[in-house]
Amino acid sequence: MSLHFFCQVKTQKADISLGSIEDKFWTYWGDQPVPVFLFLIKYTDEDKIQDDSEIWVYDVPYMLAKKDAQGANLPEPQRDLSDRFLITSESNNRDKMKLGDFLNRHVPWSYGLWHMRRFGLVLPNPKVVETPAQVLVGGFSYIYQQKIRDAIQWANWLLENESQKDARE
Repeated sequence: MSLHFFCQVKTQKADISLGSIEDKFWTYWGDQPVPVFLFLIKYTDEDKIQDDSEIWVYDVPYMLAKKDAQGANLPEPQRDLSDRFLITSESNNRDKMKLGDFLNRHVPWSYGLWHMRRFGLVLPNPKVVETPAQVLVGGFSYIYQQKIRDAIQWANWLLENESQKDARE
């Protein structure tokens, strides 16, 4: 199975200032058909960029979800992982992530968030390693009616549960 995502790659010595990113870039990234991640190749010496650099991933899907919540005057979503994380040889569930964990766990999560944001689809996140991708193509929906009904039922359940949760708070 493969999930596609786009990468915007920058190389520089300093961190990226998220506040300096123009709205047109957020809009552009948000309009893409697949999740976009901003990769920063952070280096200390340009002559040794291949030997001495860090790869930071800025999680655009999550940051867009936070911007959407702010724009709608809703509470900002929270999770254990930072807005950005370092690709490294260890994962700490905060600001470090192994490349395999990024590709096999985080990209599928972001893929689900991306589709919820873009299309209002509430789907189980695809499992990259364990199961093959399930793709529904227009014109074939009559074959998958039950699966589509199950997805709608799940979305209704999620909306109802969150509405009840909001009412209790």
